[in-house]
Amino acid sequence: MADSNKEKVEQLIQDGLVHHDAGNVEQARDAYLQALEFEPENAKALDLAGLLCMQCGEPTAAEEFYSSAVKIEPDNTRFLLHLGILHLEQNEFSKSEEVLRKVIELDPDHSDARLYMALGKRAGGEREDAVALLEVAEELDKQKLSLADPL
Repeated sequence: MADSNKEKVEQLIQDGLVHHDAGNVEQARDAYLQALEFEPENAKALDLAGLLCMQCGEPTAAEEFYSSAVKIEPDNTRFLLHLGILHLEQNEFSKSEEVLRKVIELDPDHSDARLYMALGKRAGGEREDAVALLEVAEELDKQKLSLADPL
């Protein structure tokens, strides 16, 4: 891709993020879709479009966008986490757990993946497993905070 197109795609993604953060859903969607017109394989734009669809109650479209992003970057924990959360919201607990386990495989210190997995376990009636996952997630968060605090 020519450098000017790459810059245009990055600018569209940035514009989309600004609109997204401001709650301007239609403008954000338009910016992400324009970025994808220029670069259909842009995993970041695919993920953001999926996030927007999930927030707007369009789970089928969200899954398509997330799955496309994961195909392009199969080891991206952010994309996988979003897909796992989507499955959780759709009460697809085993699908969610499978994706979230992949996140933990890639990043053993990923507390959010454990948190969402715990929510799925709790919803599935597995309270003890949920509590254990939450305890590990909390400990990981404490470790991250202590490492980030320079004193």
